[in-house]
Amino acid sequence: MKTIHFICRKKRDGQGGLEGVSGVSGEQDTYTSEAWKVNFSDMQQLVGGKIYLHQARAETSHFGGKVLEVYQINSEDDAPTSRVGFKFKAEREARGVAWQGRQDPQAWTSGVVSVKDEGD
Repeated sequence: MKTIHFICRKKRDGQGGLEGVSGVSGEQDTYTSEAWKVNFSDMQQLVGGKIYLHQARAETSHFGGKVLEVYQINSEDDAPTSRVGFKFKAEREARGVAWQGRQDPQAWTSGVVSVKDEGD
């Protein structure tokens, strides 16, 4: 199974929630996490995999789930940007997962990580 970890901090507006994360209207427990500067082609392999959101690499994930869709975010003039969004179904099991992947001090994403599925 393919997974990815991101550092995704809480909103600073005092209203709660996470930066760049929104609920999908009419779809229970479904969210988008947007505007990640990652390669769209590389991210497409995550459909069916997992996304994990962390406050910091040293902390376990506080949100995440099964990736349903990966999509490009277009600029206002319809020119594609290098930003990517993920649509995912939140899962309780996606909380409390340790960071895997890139560990360098500047890393805000793990990159795509292959993990052994429990069913394998």
